[in-house]
Amino acid sequence: MTSTLETIYALLIDAEYQLELFGDLPSFSRRGTGFLACCPFHRDSWPTLIVAGDRPEYFCYACSARGDWLDFLMARYGLDFDQAVERLARAAGCSPAGLVEENAWRAERDRAVMLEAFMEACMAALWSEEGQEALHWLVSRGYATREIRGMGLGFFPGHEEWAAPSACGISLPTSTGAAMARGNEETLPGVLIPYRDASGRLMGLVCRELSGTGEGMPARDPYRAVATWDDMDRTPFLLHRCRGAAETLVVEGFFDTLLVDQVRLIPVVGIGRGGDAVRMLDKAVLFGCRSFTLVPGASREGLARAAETARAMAEGGLDVHVMELPKGYGDLDEFIRKTCLDRFGALLKGRKRAGEWLERVGPHVSGTTPRQRGGH
Repeated sequence: MTSTLETIYALLIDAEYQLELFGDLPSFSRRGTGFLACCPFHRDSWPTLIVAGDRPEYFCYACSARGDWLDFLMARYGLDFDQAVERLARAAGCSPAGLVEENAWRAERDRAVMLEAFMEACMAALWSEEGQEALHWLVSRGYATREIRGMGLGFFPGHEEWAAPSACGISLPTSTGAAMARGNEETLPGVLIPYRDASGRLMGLVCRELSGTGEGMPARDPYRAVATWDDMDRTPFLLHRCRGAAETLVVEGFFDTLLVDQVRLIPVVGIGRGGDAVRMLDKAVLFGCRSFTLVPGASREGLARAAETARAMAEGGLDVHVMELPKGYGDLDEFIRKTCLDRFGALLKGRKRAGEWLERVGPHVSGTTPRQRGGH
């Protein structure tokens, strides 16, 4: 279930509440996608406080003060938890009464902070000798250095080694290890992908394994959840990047999603292959997305999944289009890599309404019975 705090934070980030919350700090200025200011928690003569632009977090690289916006309000102004929540909720236009529990907030805050620290270490490891295989795999797929850094990817050493300081440069508590291992304790080394909630907080991690699918080994999905949270199965991948978008591209693959996000021609979300896509897009609607364009996979199974999703969305009153890939391309990543952005733009312009596409394709694919839309 979507947390109220997630909604409050998402609304305030869209309104650039950082300008109000941190704007009176000395030397406050916009830097890149975020902000920089003098830290109020130690005697600062130059800016050391980093304020994120796409999530409700801050960090001082001089005194190590770190937390979310509730932390900042309580630490700087001496507010108690309820007072801090009331201030944020009022700014977001929400009613604060009984909507956010302190224990739930602490759990979400601690998780986001812990995963950010771990992800930062894994991002550094990707560019070290240890991460050479993962980096080579990305380069061999056609990703440039700028794209890899922009995607925020890291190197995951595998569950047997991940907690060791030598594995990723940090040592985390045993309780943290248990929480992260919930996804799959047999995850092999690979590329680590951050999975954020709708407000941009890092709440999950997914590993794209580099081995384990070779000759003589049983087939398995190369993607493994290293860390999950309760709402992950209904949160589209990269939803925090496209809140309020007039039109959103919907694809299955993580790397397809990341690549389109780097291209920046259209907002994009990923829905995976095994989850309830309609339930995920319900949440996207909750956060302001208004129209969707599905990109079916090239396989019969991919077409069937897209048909099922398109029918269910149309029945639910959503505005849905379908963008088909030309024959000979397995996925959107491959199409963009082998052609050019102009052809991608032309493909977008040629998208069809879901009903028209279903009349032509629906009868020829199996498994197109739509799921029942629940009360979500």
